[in-house]
Amino acid sequence: MEVKIKHAERQKEVVEIRRYHLRHLINRRYKGIVDASKALGYPTASFLVQMLGPHPSKNITSKTARLFEEKLGLDVGTLDEPISGHTAPPVDIAQTLELIRLVGRVCEGEAITLAPMKLTDVIALALADTMEHGGVPREDYIKTLLRLAK
Repeated sequence: MEVKIKHAERQKEVVEIRRYHLRHLINRRYKGIVDASKALGYPTASFLVQMLGPHPSKNITSKTARLFEEKLGLDVGTLDEPISGHTAPPVDIAQTLELIRLVGRVCEGEAITLAPMKLTDVIALALADTMEHGGVPREDYIKTLLRLAK
């Protein structure tokens, strides 16, 4: 039983390492998750958001990690390499709530109404972008996301 628990903990750790590496790679190479999705051959950012958003609902499996490495021109296993001295900042609830309010204000200001799932995707992308930019939301980026989503 203890071996299964340790294996499950290690798998969770590997998935978080993959998330960390992919988030930083996307931040360095692409204009955002939408741009990265297109480069990886996905018609929308939804699949990546499910894996890389602030509250991921999908794990990055070994098969998916190897596929991403291939498409991104990385050596096999690159996404599984341990993180050296870096940790992702924790998500601050107050910042998250303020970001959601900002998205709402921008929607009102731009007279944009979105279906709930599109709105949640915009919020997830905006939060990921905010975390990548030191906790500072970028209103212009949010406006761009909203215009693309409508």
